[in-house]
Order: sequence, then structure tokens, then C-alpha cells
Amino acid sequence: MEKGAFEHVLRVARLSLTKEEYDKIMKDVDSILSLAKLLDELRFEGSFEQEVLNSLRGDEVAPFGGDLTPLFPKRKERFLEVPKNL
Repeated sequence: MEKGAFEHVLRVARLSLTKEEYDKIMKDVDSILSLAKLLDELRFEGSFEQEVLNSLRGDEVAPFGGDLTPLFPKRKERFLEVPKNL
């Protein structure tokens, strides 16, 4: 990483680092960027496409004609009372 770009990020973020912190971060960033550069140099041949099978059913909108109130016998005023989820 360019030293000036990193210092600009530090100024914008209003961060201050000690010399040791700065050197360690620059070393870490440089090693990460060198690994990314190695990955960029890799060349793959062939196809990696895989057929995706959807095993889920399709979504269908259907009106609900049932009544849920018998499932919740406890009531508080006009509201149904449900067990606490802890």
C-alpha cells in the first residue's frame, strides 16, 4: 500500500498511531496485498459451473381461512397472550 494513501486514511479517520503500531499495520497490509496479488496471478482453465437444483417448493399465495384464537386461550384485553420467549 502506498504510504501516502495510508496516511491520508489515518488523517480522514482522525486516528493517530505510534511508530510501532504504524510499522506493524503497514507490514500486515503489505503481506495481505502481496497474497492478493498472488491470487490475481493465478489462471484457471475449464468450467466451474455447477447445476443448481432448487429442492424447495415454489411460493404460492393462499388466503388463510382459519381462526388462530383457539390456539391462544389466554387473553389480555383484546390481545392474545403468548408465552415468553427467553
